[in-house]
Amino acid sequence: MSRGMSFDRLAPHYRWMEAVLAGRVLQQARTRWLDALRERRRVLIVGEGPGRTLEVMRRRWSRQRVTVVEASAGMIAAAQRRLARQGLSSEGIEWVHADVRSWLGERERTVEGGAEFDAVITPFVLDCFGAAELAGVVAGIAGQVSDGGCWLLTDFCLPPSGLRRLRGRLVHRLMYSFFRAAVKLEASRLTPPDEALVAAGFELEGRDLFNAGLVHSDLWRRMESARGLMRIKA
Repeated sequence: MSRGMSFDRLAPHYRWMEAVLAGRVLQQARTRWLDALRERRRVLIVGEGPGRTLEVMRRRWSRQRVTVVEASAGMIAAAQRRLARQGLSSEGIEWVHADVRSWLGERERTVEGGAEFDAVITPFVLDCFGAAELAGVVAGIAGQVSDGGCWLLTDFCLPPSGLRRLRGRLVHRLMYSFFRAAVKLEASRLTPPDEALVAAGFELEGRDLFNAGLVHSDLWRRMESARGLMRIKA
């Protein structure tokens, strides 16, 4: 996600574009593991977009404290309107209009103690980053998550083989070409985040595939000793 990138141009159209191009598939993937948040009290959402994940969360658990870090002011406005239209409370939601890398850098300078959140959600965000930055972004977000915390991750992916993989490559080529032109997306191809998550002390607990293997929805959990190991490595 380049600092020059902005989804503001797409914010007014994102809802109908998703409905036409993907139907309910992306929302099913976003919400697949939300039940893992039932006992979580402090949740970080990076790149919430127009508020579809947050809407479901507010319906289920209205008292969670949530920090939304979103680079697009238009998407924040769309999310706030969505909650208001549904009569859902915004109490306890902190809206942060910032590129996640800038936000992480600011927290490193100003926040002591690090891990403030017991869950993080990244809905279709990590696939925006190129290989050169992905590991650093994952490590930075991981530094905000306490031991035992969970990470709900939804992204595009490539099927392992066959015609589905060929289809996936074509879809990815079209998708990345469109977003590079429309929003100045930095990444030109998909970089899977699995290695970076494992390096940050997370273990994969569950993965479901959607749309013939083109989308994956993951539940990762941070090992109890992960933060101590990261401090030793640092």
